[in-house]
Amino acid sequence: MRPFAFIECGEQGKVSKDDDWVVRSHCMLGKNKKSGTRRRIRKEKVRAPSKRDAVDRPKPITTLVYESVVHTPAYLDVNPTMYLPWPVDRQSWYYLWRLSHYLPEMYPLDGYLNEDYPVDELSPDDEGALTTSLMTASAHNDYISYQPPSNHTRHLIAKTISYLNRLLNKNDDRSRNSAICIMIHLAGVAMFCGEYNAASTHISGLFEVLRLYKAHQASYGVSRTTSQTRYDILKYKIERIAFCQFYITGESVPFYAQPPSWEPLEKDASLPNGEVRTGSSKLDSVFYDFRALTRTMGQTSASQLKLEAQYFRNTMHSLQARVIALNPGEGTPFAECLRLAVTAAITSQTQLPMRRLDHHHLNDQFRRWMPLLECPDDQKGRDVVLWIVMAAFIVAFHPEEENDAWVGKLFREAAGDAEDWEAARLRVMSVTWIPGYIDAADEKCFNRLRKKWPLKGPRAARQGQVPGDVALPARIARLEEEIEQF
Repeated sequence: MRPFAFIECGEQGKVSKDDDWVVRSHCMLGKNKKSGTRRRIRKEKVRAPSKRDAVDRPKPITTLVYESVVHTPAYLDVNPTMYLPWPVDRQSWYYLWRLSHYLPEMYPLDGYLNEDYPVDELSPDDEGALTTSLMTASAHNDYISYQPPSNHTRHLIAKTISYLNRLLNKNDDRSRNSAICIMIHLAGVAMFCGEYNAASTHISGLFEVLRLYKAHQASYGVSRTTSQTRYDILKYKIERIAFCQFYITGESVPFYAQPPSWEPLEKDASLPNGEVRTGSSKLDSVFYDFRALTRTMGQTSASQLKLEAQYFRNTMHSLQARVIALNPGEGTPFAECLRLAVTAAITSQTQLPMRRLDHHHLNDQFRRWMPLLECPDDQKGRDVVLWIVMAAFIVAFHPEEENDAWVGKLFREAAGDAEDWEAARLRVMSVTWIPGYIDAADEKCFNRLRKKWPLKGPRAARQGQVPGDVALPARIARLEEEIEQF
């Protein structure tokens, strides 16, 4: 900045011609600069950041809106009200704030339970825990931006792994709990980044650490109730990620040491077991228990109550074990599609806001069996097929895959005369449903399919008629009577 300059002026405020150049030079300061000069280039090189700083800086946040990517640096306008014990830059703070805001959507079924699940066992006052949270938030931002892991994310991953190694060398319970939760974060981030081998390694390590954790709790005389509850919660979280990983890659995971029991967990007289038959007693037991679980969740939700958390965890453990143990390809196309639809419904307990996970293995299996699926003639069979179609296209398929001819044929046969989502929703709920769970996504999916493949029901037939066609036979009859009278 140039210093002030004092000039003399006359009684009318005019300056002399000698001082006029001083006024002009101050007014033109920083303007009318010629680009490309040696001085200009030299100054820009001095002001430009280094290559390393430019690469490590996180890229602006991007949000997926329908088919296009729109850049929205919203972190510039956010009022920071979330307390953080350690200072972070404003952009990282926004990533963290947004992830915490959408956290209930990542595990939507937890909201139905009577137990407040501690999403993390990490201490909020620990800098390592904050680094872990920032790593997850940054990886989530890269994923919803359809970008590969940024250097900023990789730097946070390295710091988190270093922090994890320090925790593993400690012997106190708090460090063990934190280590397990950090490994869960790392497994999830590896899935975001497409590093599925790393995710499988983390998941295998988690099962081994969980086994040692249970043995340690028992040997050191920790309260049996407290130890078992904490163990069940951690096991549920690990199995939830492992189940999702299995249907992304198709690679087996160390799920269960013992083969599951195929007997239904409960007998509900109001839910007859023979209503849907697949030809496989094992699959029938899985579908029976899944329907019983969703029915119980719907009843408790309608009564403004919460579901018993231990019952939910035990049922999910059994369902996931039996679905994994089912041998694909042994049943009819209807049985295989029903098995995959139940799998899709279970995987939806882990979701990502603003962009869903790509379940590649599940998608491949659906594409193999659904073109072979034939819609039954009875109404109950069509309702089940409609539920299969909705589950498949919400979880596994992408909108661009809805243009195949077999999709239109199957959707039209299954939907029948369902004129809108409300009519279709009642039919789908008669099979199995959790009211209010993902109704918005289902309605959007149904309307999208209905727009691509218009239904051929009574309403469509009426819309295709020429005005007056309905009254034409009556008019002809009246004309014939008038002719006879004449």
